[in-house]
Amino acid sequence: MSGTDKEPSYEKPKIMIIDIPNSIVDKVKSQGFNAISGTFGSPYKVNLSDNYLPVSLNDSLPNISEQEVIIIDLSKPIVLDKQPPLKVTEFTNWYYARCDGGEIDPRPVVMETIREDLDRIYNNGYVFIIFSAPSFSQSMFYGNGYQKISDLDLTNWCFLTVLGNLIKRADCGMEIAFKDRELSSVFPFLSEIANDSYFDVVFETYSPFKEKKWVPLLWNKYDECIGGLILEDGKGLILILPQFSNKEEIIVKLLKETLPALRPNLFPELVSGKWLEKDDYEFETILQLKSKRTNIEEEAAKKIAEIDEKINQERERLGFLHRILTGTGDQFVKDIECTLKLIFDRVDNIDEQTPEGVNAQEDLQIKDKTEKLLVEIKGLSGFPTESDIAQLNKYIIRRIKEWNSTYVRGLFIVNHQRHIPPLERENDSAFTVEQINDATISRIALFTSWELYLLVKGMQKWKWHRRMIQDLFYQDGRFSGVPPFYKPIGTIVNYFEKRSATAIQISNDKLIKGSTIGYITPKGYYEEYVTSMQIDNKDVDEAIAGQGVGILTKYPKEMIKEGLQVYLVKKSY
Repeated sequence: MSGTDKEPSYEKPKIMIIDIPNSIVDKVKSQGFNAISGTFGSPYKVNLSDNYLPVSLNDSLPNISEQEVIIIDLSKPIVLDKQPPLKVTEFTNWYYARCDGGEIDPRPVVMETIREDLDRIYNNGYVFIIFSAPSFSQSMFYGNGYQKISDLDLTNWCFLTVLGNLIKRADCGMEIAFKDRELSSVFPFLSEIANDSYFDVVFETYSPFKEKKWVPLLWNKYDECIGGLILEDGKGLILILPQFSNKEEIIVKLLKETLPALRPNLFPELVSGKWLEKDDYEFETILQLKSKRTNIEEEAAKKIAEIDEKINQERERLGFLHRILTGTGDQFVKDIECTLKLIFDRVDNIDEQTPEGVNAQEDLQIKDKTEKLLVEIKGLSGFPTESDIAQLNKYIIRRIKEWNSTYVRGLFIVNHQRHIPPLERENDSAFTVEQINDATISRIALFTSWELYLLVKGMQKWKWHRRMIQDLFYQDGRFSGVPPFYKPIGTIVNYFEKRSATAIQISNDKLIKGSTIGYITPKGYYEEYVTSMQIDNKDVDEAIAGQGVGILTKYPKEMIKEGLQVYLVKKSY
């Protein structure tokens, strides 16, 4: 890895160096700074005429809006022989420049389009360093090839609004003097400028701005200002310099010495001595500890990658369970089939067995018990209609006749409001009262796919044997949600956050220390052992109907709410 390709030693500030040779950018990067190069573009030749042509841009200013120190050379780049590709169509409003000089300079257009971004950078306290050049403009208008919208006066200094307060007069010379003794400690190198440096701009400004915001630094032999600082309260800093021949040295000194003193907040690592933590300066014992930390991080990353791979494999293996919360159509039927096979041994897909061209009836059949279950499955954006459920009743009647058996009943599973996350659905209103009554009469169990998902999740989490929940699918009407081995024992009446304890009013049976209790919440089934019981602040081993008892709980108040039913879990039912 070369010196210019390595990671910067100082992440802050972010620096963009515009229209300055890459060799200088590389030098800045070799000093550890986080610098990138950019360009406003280059002028290009056109046929000499009085015509106006749309301006072709050839700029490159990556991520300009997030830069914190911007260094710009305004001297004119080499003129290109060929016009860059034009990226606007004939009828698009754009910038048009007159060709009476035989060339078009696109830089003012680029500066105009990004001025708002650069103003924001300046107004938020960041820094500009400008190597000056005479101001120029060319005749332009904004519009299209058929209509002029407005005349424009754009210059090569239009990239910052505040620069409009400076009067820029072309002049040139090589005698440069630094006279500000108060700032000599901040800019010591300005008094040692190389003899072959030169200036080509003299600056003047209006009195109010001059008195409050403009600090002259450099002068020519006639005491005319050729460089200075713009300092506004609460804003950034703009340093305007002549065309120094040794720009590389000047920029490095500014970044390493001057700017950290003027704007220490922009150089946190440099100012705080953060560089002392680099390996070149670190203590040997600390280097050894860093090496150990790196080894631990690498090992942890490896283990995390292995776990992530297992997560992906498990997601893929159980993907059908997630799809029953979003699906519809044939794939949804297959996913419900896979889900029910976690609970039953004999689940047949009737859709797949039905010959092509023959009307299919129910989607699935469950044949684990003497009484057969006909399963109809729907994935809907809204709610099931009465005809959806009545269709299953029709299938039941047909199978009773076909099999000459009354041991046939129905199971209707719906993924209602399937485009909405299940916890945000109207789950209690998935079926109407009329649909529930009709299903009860017709011996049909009504499930939502969300209820099926929670039931399977509870079975897997709490190690229920699948036979323990099969009877739930042979109920008449609406799925109750209560497994047969969940016996109501009481109700939550209070929660004590400081102690992570809850108060239960016992209404049935008795609660014994060491028992397992369960809760059914909108998010699923939760169980815990009763490890501690108190009545009237005294430890007890059991509580009977009519008593209020306090128990420690591992669940938060948001889950174990007042009024929630408590069940005694009897898995050996």
